[in-house]
Amino acid sequence: MEVQNTFPGELEWINGPEDLGYFSLSFQAKGPEGLARLGFGAYRFKDPDSIHFPEAELEDASTRDLRPAQQWLEQCLEGHILCNQPGLHPSALPRRLIQLREETGGLQARLIESRVFPRPCPYVTLSHCWGPSPLYSLKSHLLEELASDIPLPNLPRTYRDAFEVAVRLGFTLIWIDSLCIIQDSASDLEDESSRMADIYGNASFNIAATASASSKGGLFVQEEPDVPWPHVVSIDIQIGRRFLRGDYTLVSHYFWSSNVDRSPLNTRAWVLQERFFSPRILHFGRDRLYWECQDLLASESFASGQPAFEFKSEARQWGYTPFRKLMRVNLGSRPHLQSVIRRAWYETVQNYTKSELTYQSDKLVAIAGIAKTFQSVLDDVCIAGLWKRTLIMDLLWCRAGAESTGLHRAFDRAPSWSWACLDCAITFPTWALEVPTVMATMESVEVRGSVTHQSGTLRL
Repeated sequence: MEVQNTFPGELEWINGPEDLGYFSLSFQAKGPEGLARLGFGAYRFKDPDSIHFPEAELEDASTRDLRPAQQWLEQCLEGHILCNQPGLHPSALPRRLIQLREETGGLQARLIESRVFPRPCPYVTLSHCWGPSPLYSLKSHLLEELASDIPLPNLPRTYRDAFEVAVRLGFTLIWIDSLCIIQDSASDLEDESSRMADIYGNASFNIAATASASSKGGLFVQEEPDVPWPHVVSIDIQIGRRFLRGDYTLVSHYFWSSNVDRSPLNTRAWVLQERFFSPRILHFGRDRLYWECQDLLASESFASGQPAFEFKSEARQWGYTPFRKLMRVNLGSRPHLQSVIRRAWYETVQNYTKSELTYQSDKLVAIAGIAKTFQSVLDDVCIAGLWKRTLIMDLLWCRAGAESTGLHRAFDRAPSWSWACLDCAITFPTWALEVPTVMATMESVEVRGSVTHQSGTLRL
């Protein structure tokens, strides 16, 4: 590795498991664009051959090696107890699904009503960025036509890639929002949007177009990474009395977060609940495949799981309990978990408000599925993004960062006292969960309208 510049930094040795020698180096430098941080861990694996370095190649869904994905899926389905616990309504199917079949002339697809199936059947879902261009989507006048045949040439590349991946992994049913929800029907949009917990939670796994900024980009973006992590280097240094010699695998501290958590897909607000509810996610990154379930984070480079210490998904640092564990919490027998669940909600909202929404009018509906899950656990009522029993403390939310002077408030979608009326990131003070005595009392609260447009009054 050629060092072109030098910066002050910190070097730290960390005792890892028996098969893992590890040290961490991090530094920061001030440049023309502000403060830059770089950090990496250096690992010495007992079996270095287990680390795979995929090369960027021109591939498509029909030729891409999906064996890692197949192994992760089989391993999870057969051995992960938490991932295989049933959802809230395990027998529920999406109202519509896309049926895939291989014909002599190639792959064929059609829209079907799920009521044709006598019992629940396996299907997969797709998470994707719609992008700025209009999508070929389901409209009322196309229902009959798409029930006969979905014209694949009219579909964006991401959809066609997802069809290929689903079939190659053994699935013939897939759910895609724009093709399975009638886009010009307000009632269908509201009904199906309220069922996201079941739609994503009951899927066998979710195909995520993680690196693509639009549905035209496809699953296989084929971009060279900024830094070719992991990277093998020969090291001969001394740290105190410890000598480090040999080949070490350097991996960025931000390997997972930069490729998955901060990807184009996972900055979208709607995708938050898709990721929250999905028991398993196959991420198509810009240079490799990534796997995420409630028991394992893995990639093609680390197929058996990301190394210890640094590799934690930002989504798993929010503080919320994984969905399938969360919805089984019995607060009646474990009241001490009340603050844990409420902290999880605070963390979820804080991260949600950092995400991007194409239509700010979706502010409440895009998180309604998650709110519904918390509501069943807390046995409480969600009022414009706040909880009735703790409404006084929930009112302590504030804008994250700069002053709120001059900030537009959309009172047509939420009351002025709800964070949902603002188009910015918000935060809750951590001490709000620990206040021993609340001096104020709530006399009444009234909210009118649907989940998408709420207004109301509050008297304290």
